Amino acid sequence: MQIENCWQKILADNLVNQGHPLHYLAVTESTNTVAMELCRKGATGGTIVLTETQTMGRGRLSGRKWLSPKGCGLYLSIILYPNLSPADYPKITLATGVAVCKALTAETSAPVKLKWPNDLLINDKKCGGILTETGPFSATGPTPVIIGIGINVGTGAEDFSGELAATATSLLLATGKRYDRGVLLRSIITEIDIVITCLEQEGFRNVLQDWQRLDAYRDRTVTWVNSRGEMVSGISMGPDEDGLLHIRDQKSEIHAIISGDINLARR
Repeated sequence: MQIENCWQKILADNLVNQGHPLHYLAVTESTNTVAMELCRKGATGGTIVLTETQTMGRGRLSGRKWLSPKGCGLYLSIILYPNLSPADYPKITLATGVAVCKALTAETSAPVKLKWPNDLLINDKKCGGILTETGPFSATGPTPVIIGIGINVGTGAEDFSGELAATATSLLLATGKRYDRGVLLRSIITEIDIVITCLEQEGFRNVLQDWQRLDAYRDRTVTWVNSRGEMVSGISMGPDEDGLLHIRDQKSEIHAIISGDINLARR
């Protein structure tokens, strides 16, 4: 198996020594799917699945796919056995967003921000996303959580077709610079380790404060589809201590959003 140069040092340094066994695949359907199977086989917490390209990368909402062109992005999944109540598992997505945002900001000149609950934005265009899934239930121990991360690193304009041309970007397109994906990977893993430990030991408050500082949509008018299938607009107030997004509509009613697709209102 030929391994891309950017991963050579990562594999040589051996992330196992940092508690992160690494499974590298040149191509796979989905790193989350592989990670799920590894959980069934008893994979340890911290295990990483890394690939050059996904043929069936998926997004958070049903039917959404994640574009994963070969050699252009960072596509990985991490297996965790968090010391958290299952009720707090949804907060892992927000915490991971903070970690990835901090890593990318530290390693690049890109002004990376967060869109609730799982998107990474640069100048209101999507450059990355997070897909968190619960692994196989365990009656004898903690249930695993799989964090899937996709980041457009060196993706060119020609790789974004159709509506993606207007809504997506990459670190390359945003900054005009190319970045070592191995360096980005190591920084992201370090930040995730830090934020998950914080979540486990100190709770969500500090993570929430960081998320609010990175919120791309706070105090801006957004739209979403409510439980009755109606398109509603309002001012985004950011997530609360439970991770739910609060939006104030035109009648000053506050809505707590559990899930859904939030978009900026058209002017």
